Amino acid sequence: MLRTLLLLLILLLAFLMAFIPHIGYAYPLHVDEWMHLTYAKTIAETGAISFPDPFTGEGTVGPGTNVWLGYHVLMAMVQRVSGIDWLVLWRFGPSVIFMLTVFCVYIFAKRQGYGLEAAFFTCLIPTTVGLLGPAFMVPMALGLLFIPLSLYIAFYVKSWPSYLLLFLIACFLWLMHPTMAAIQGIVLAPFILINLKNSPVRSLWLLASLLLPVLIALPLTINQLIPAAGQLLSAKDVFPPPYLDLPAVLQIYGFIPLIFCFIGTIYLLKRGGKSNYALLLALVLLLGVMLAFVRFEIGMDTLFVRGITTALLLIGIIAGAGLYWLRTQIVSARILDKYKPNFAVYSGSLLCALSVAVILTIAIPSRLSVPYYHMIDDEDYRAFVWIRDNIGPDYERALVDPWKATAFTAVTGKNITHRIQSRKEKLDDLIYNFLNSGCKETSFLIDNRTALVISNLDCANHDMIEICSSIFITNPNIENGFNRANLLKNASFELCWNNPPEFWKQWSQNCGAKFIFPEPDRTGYTSVAIQMNAFDLYDPSPQAGWVQNTPVRGGQSYVISGWIKTENIRGKDGAIIVIKWKDSGNQWLSDTKLMDYIKGSTDWIVYTATVIAPANASFCTVGCYMVNCSGTAWYDDILFKAK
Repeated sequence: MLRTLLLLLILLLAFLMAFIPHIGYAYPLHVDEWMHLTYAKTIAETGAISFPDPFTGEGTVGPGTNVWLGYHVLMAMVQRVSGIDWLVLWRFGPSVIFMLTVFCVYIFAKRQGYGLEAAFFTCLIPTTVGLLGPAFMVPMALGLLFIPLSLYIAFYVKSWPSYLLLFLIACFLWLMHPTMAAIQGIVLAPFILINLKNSPVRSLWLLASLLLPVLIALPLTINQLIPAAGQLLSAKDVFPPPYLDLPAVLQIYGFIPLIFCFIGTIYLLKRGGKSNYALLLALVLLLGVMLAFVRFEIGMDTLFVRGITTALLLIGIIAGAGLYWLRTQIVSARILDKYKPNFAVYSGSLLCALSVAVILTIAIPSRLSVPYYHMIDDEDYRAFVWIRDNIGPDYERALVDPWKATAFTAVTGKNITHRIQSRKEKLDDLIYNFLNSGCKETSFLIDNRTALVISNLDCANHDMIEICSSIFITNPNIENGFNRANLLKNASFELCWNNPPEFWKQWSQNCGAKFIFPEPDRTGYTSVAIQMNAFDLYDPSPQAGWVQNTPVRGGQSYVISGWIKTENIRGKDGAIIVIKWKDSGNQWLSDTKLMDYIKGSTDWIVYTATVIAPANASFCTVGCYMVNCSGTAWYDDILFKAK
């Protein structure tokens, strides 16, 4: 009865430890939580495992590209079967999963007598923004549950079901979180090797149970495994990863548990047995893999970062053995001569209880002080819900604060222009510049195919209409007219997703020109540039250009214009914008130059002309070129429209 009560208290502690980051906040915290929520929600709503990228609307997410597919399918099924609101599931789910993890640790360590102690130390596994951890609704937190379960099955289930269960767990881990599947293999490897001599058949079956899922999942994971294999021996740019503060993680976890881990290591070594040796070697091997990454730059950063949490799990189990040793000690009555002799019988348990109290006194305030970011607040959520419920598919792509964009898609189901994932990119700065400057650049919206803007700042753009507080749409007539007017797509080079910019191609001959994007333009947004080196001889003629094809009608008049800036242009010719007319068979007909070649250094200048397409022209190539020269030229806002 007492053991059951203590177990319930430990499980309650696990729930509370995982819930601490969610106290007073009803939404997912980490950007990865919002991302996984979006994918799981999309699978639940579409009923498909392959679907257009819910963030960009471009490309396909599915087997071969989604390494967490198994997790997303499972979460979609859980939500559909239970009917639990997505936000509620993501808020309380981590605590429930962590309780199950702690319970699995209890079941595993109970066979050696220290189940309660091991379960208690498992509750202390920290969660941080860089490390992730059991308090976040992410695949790694669920994968952690299967580590003690796999240990129990491999160590103590000796009939054929153990192989089947390990096979199924490994299959799921490879489909849910390949890194955790690799860690599962690392943790079980010592037990397999230790038993290879006396129980070779059992070891081989265990090995097969872990390797067969790799072969089965290979068609789905080959695209990720090949680049991952290339990272194993490649030099690492930065260590430790900028998002991981390892000393802070150990400080949050606490040094007292590490002391008990040391005591537990000695206790298990003296106790002996294959299971105890295998557990200790599992920790040593995992730490060795992580050390190889740190010291010799062998391995992957994901294996190191996710391995930390698993190492802390193993440390907690071994620390439980150390606390068990303390609990079973009887202090001599001579030391406690002021008390009754029978008090010594309970001295070990009292020292154990005192240690637990001290650990909790340190651990709980430490967890409460860990900083976590909040991606959205209540006002943002209400605005997102209003958009979801009131704005139809005509406004499917939105421009929103890139930091909040991942949560925006999760709530609304709409695409976004760009989002911050692990770090801010230059394109995010462009979006912030657009929002902070009053949303004035309509071409930025058009190039990014965006007609919906969410901004808490003033939007001083007469092309935009505020339909609700902080929610703006572009005037449909202006937007459609703009699209009809300019036959060129992404004419201002501000479509944020691709490099080189989408719809434009790089073309060159007889030179090693450098194509540069994105470059700042005259209004603080983006332009393109070409840089060519000096040439003594211009035969054959060196040329390079940003080019785009568009259909035309023979005999039709067109207006073409564009902005150009130059720096140190020298040579026979210079920078220029040219239209190359072609017939239906892609045969060149003639060229039309917008201006004379530009040389020297000039600030931004706009050039405009009216041209007539040849009678038999079917399409043309509009190009921003540098010809027979050296220097740098910038191009922006290229307009080509029927007159």
